[in-house]
Amino acid sequence: VNDLQMQNAAKLQDIQPALSVLQILLSSHKPAARLGTIKLLYKLSTSYPQFVSGRFNNSLEALIGDSNRLIGTLSIMTLMKTLGRGGGNGENVAIDRLLKHISSFVSHIADEYKIMVIKSLEQLC
Repeated sequence: VNDLQMQNAAKLQDIQPALSVLQILLSSHKPAARLGTIKLLYKLSTSYPQFVSGRFNNSLEALIGDSNRLIGTLSIMTLMKTLGRGGGNGENVAIDRLLKHISSFVSHIADEYKIMVIKSLEQLC
């Protein structure tokens, strides 16, 4: 185990309680709670995708169809940051499923959100 893995394990242990709360807030009936949570997860996935990956991916995938299009857009962008890291077959299936969601989702969002999704897709590639 190298130093970076030990540091990440220590960070994960430190933020574990916060991650548990975020998991609960993702399923809140209040759109503002879901939006705030997804914004935090997106920022966290930028620096520490391994903390979001796996634990939140199913919930994020479910939020793609949220009635608030910003929540759906941020869910897609967060998933794109967490997928494709390991290159395993399971991740390839998840990426394929995400691309199918995107194709139906993009026609229902504003141009500014489309640009955000396309930029995230470029980073995934």
